[in-house]
Amino acid sequence: MVLTKAKLQVYRTAYNHLIDDVEAAHERLERDPEHIETIRGALRIIKDYNANDYLGLFLLHRHFRCLTGSLFVERRYTPRKGHASVLVTKGEPAAGTGTRIAPHRFAVASDGKVQALEFTTDATVMAMYRRFSANAQLAREIGLYFDQRGVSSMLGLGIYVRTGTMGKATSVFLEETLHKDRSSVVHVLPRLPHEIGRAIPTLWTFGDNAFGCCNGQCVAYCNHSGLGLGYCGHRKTGSHMVCV
Repeated sequence: MVLTKAKLQVYRTAYNHLIDDVEAAHERLERDPEHIETIRGALRIIKDYNANDYLGLFLLHRHFRCLTGSLFVERRYTPRKGHASVLVTKGEPAAGTGTRIAPHRFAVASDGKVQALEFTTDATVMAMYRRFSANAQLAREIGLYFDQRGVSSMLGLGIYVRTGTMGKATSVFLEETLHKDRSSVVHVLPRLPHEIGRAIPTLWTFGDNAFGCCNGQCVAYCNHSGLGLGYCGHRKTGSHMVCV
């Protein structure tokens, strides 16, 4: 994927206009007493287009400010031999990202125009993005629905599937925001750590697996029974979390 200088400017403007705190973004959404019904309605649209096996709703927010000429890209990384792979998202110069990337989080305008917000090198996402980009009617219907419900600046779309073991994991994720490195790191865990805190969902799906992210250190987890409304959420903590 190659982006022109003009498209990079549009991207940077759109990304930097997102709320930079996940809790503030969620509280804004919660002010609407019908927001759960709004989420369910959007998920029904996704399901009607048979896209629920890879696509969910994303709470629009950002980690850091986007610098000129850069993109936020998720890459798989293994810290050391024997350590489980993690997903690292950070800003990179667009000129160095190469062409083997695909967007996985999007804002959607009322006319169905899609604005990519974060990218990944994951091969499964690339395949799912081709399915998504070929379904312009889905984007148009979702965009119109978001506009009618007044949530275009609060909710977007997210491709949540990933390649290999991460795609078959138990959907428990621990995420750290590393401010010094300006990056977000997601650890895939076999179980939910026992931490106390407020749950902040950031991605809702009808599927069995999902990914989400937030600003600040937090425990990330998913609850997908395969029935009804699934979600990927986060709990903020006051201390550093270690991968278990």
